[in-house]
Amino acid sequence: MTTTSATTTSATTSTALDVREMTLPPALVLELEVSAGPGPGAMTAAMGKAFSTLMNVIQGHNLVAAGSPRAIYQSWDGSGTRFTAAIPILNAPTEVLEQEGVKVASIPEQQALRIIHRGSYQTLRDTYTQIEAWLRGKGAIRTQADWARYRPMWEEYVGDPATTPEPELVTRIFLPLR
Repeated sequence: MTTTSATTTSATTSTALDVREMTLPPALVLELEVSAGPGPGAMTAAMGKAFSTLMNVIQGHNLVAAGSPRAIYQSWDGSGTRFTAAIPILNAPTEVLEQEGVKVASIPEQQALRIIHRGSYQTLRDTYTQIEAWLRGKGAIRTQADWARYRPMWEEYVGDPATTPEPELVTRIFLPLR
């Protein structure tokens, strides 16, 4: 496991980027494919609905959540975002899932870069700007098309935004390595 600290500087801030290369264990997840439009609040609404659906299935089937909720990003552009909402579970359900679109999936062990974002989800874009600058500085990406090698990338959300103060929210951003 490699830990890297990178400092990126903008006109107003200097922030250390917490980057760590990790081997992630396999995971069993409940997942739901989601599309969100480009409008303000579309992602928040889509995620809220998707994670609520997944939690209802977990509770309805007496499953045990075994990790933080995650959004696995498939694509994003000016027309919106396609992602898979997922919640790790301890064991597979013994009954057929009744909620349309919800399925059980296995995520294999994989190598990834993990970057920590602290604070409001509204400032995640700033962290992605820092990540891109860091990757460009290492020569890992040169154009926007180079981001494809880090797909599907995902975010894990530590803390419930309904009960956790914004400054205490943690988002773990993962970029898979191939």
